Amino acid sequence: MARTALDVVSSSASLERAWRTLYSRSTLRSRLSSGVDEETLLDFDRHPSAVCRSLSQQLREFGGYKFSELRAYLIPKSAHKDRVICVPTVRDRVVQRALVEFLANGDRCGLANAVSYGFIPNRSVEKAVQRARSLRRELPWVYKTDIASFFDAIPRAVLRDKIRRHVRDRSLRQVLIAASECEIKSNSASHAKRIKQAGIHAGAGVRQGMPLSPFFANLVLKEFDKTIQAKGISMVRYADDLISFSASKAQCEIIHATVGLALQKEGLQVPPPAPDSKTQIYAPSEAAEFLGLQLRQQGGDYLLEIPSSQTQKIRQRIIEFASFSSLAQAGINLSTFIRRLDGQLAGYSGAYAYANNANHFEAVLEAARREAFERLLVSGLGIAIDNLSPEKRRFLGLE
Repeated sequence: MARTALDVVSSSASLERAWRTLYSRSTLRSRLSSGVDEETLLDFDRHPSAVCRSLSQQLREFGGYKFSELRAYLIPKSAHKDRVICVPTVRDRVVQRALVEFLANGDRCGLANAVSYGFIPNRSVEKAVQRARSLRRELPWVYKTDIASFFDAIPRAVLRDKIRRHVRDRSLRQVLIAASECEIKSNSASHAKRIKQAGIHAGAGVRQGMPLSPFFANLVLKEFDKTIQAKGISMVRYADDLISFSASKAQCEIIHATVGLALQKEGLQVPPPAPDSKTQIYAPSEAAEFLGLQLRQQGGDYLLEIPSSQTQKIRQRIIEFASFSSLAQAGINLSTFIRRLDGQLAGYSGAYAYANNANHFEAVLEAARREAFERLLVSGLGIAIDNLSPEKRRFLGLE
């Protein structure tokens, strides 16, 4: 009997390759982060072969693999709204990574094109922002927009239909559909409220942060990319973030009209240009943001930098996490606090690793971590850290 695609993906060898890829691309901090089961990459690495054999068996069992709920990290987007990044368990990440590597090999779903980044081989976030930088050096006018509530608004019935139509390997369809329907586990009522305020509702949309999320985005936007490429528009798309480059403001306005018509065919839209809109047109001398970084003119070149406003928001969020009353109410002990704090820092570091001012950003993160820890020890636990010996301070990680 011929092997199915699921047989290939679920083999122990395939899962171990996916694990090695996942681990090799992780940072030291991310190896300490975990999903809802509290298992870190370092925990998984103690017995990877045995765990992969177990995962292999689960994938082949009748009824299919059961994905766990997602842990949500909230990254500030504005004063009253968060960007929700969801973290699967390490085991789910390994399974999804194996699916990603299989589907990307040979472009099995026909998603490769000149526009889209994410999931496509050699089309990482770093490649996307570097491509944007390169294009702006040639075409300095920028049209920047986000598809309105894209991930949260994707009708799951539509995505299921696209999976069935475009994924040729029938044996993978059910596990892909199951991954697309993963939900978030809330830590508390306030956490659940903030997630809902961010526009996420159970039973609708696709969660960001999963290894397969960019694949689902590319599947939904396959025809859109074809239209943009056929029109000769210089665009970089990473999931729902679109940035285009041209030689004039008038050309940017034409791009906006073209994008609107192309997305309308998919039941999607972008907001009109306005001072507070996500849709903006930037002159050559204006800094334009893309994927959390800004393209800022300096001399005859453009730099990729983390905006200072974003750095300060992240710093404040890290410090505010060290609230003893909130942690105690959520049942979080010191060990879990440190693990989750480092998980947040790992997410921030990875998201902004390609910036020209990344070293400064790392220094701010380290300072914020120390300040958060000191706040918990002093205000929460009543420890007079100023009276501690250098040896005790080093033991607590304060020096």
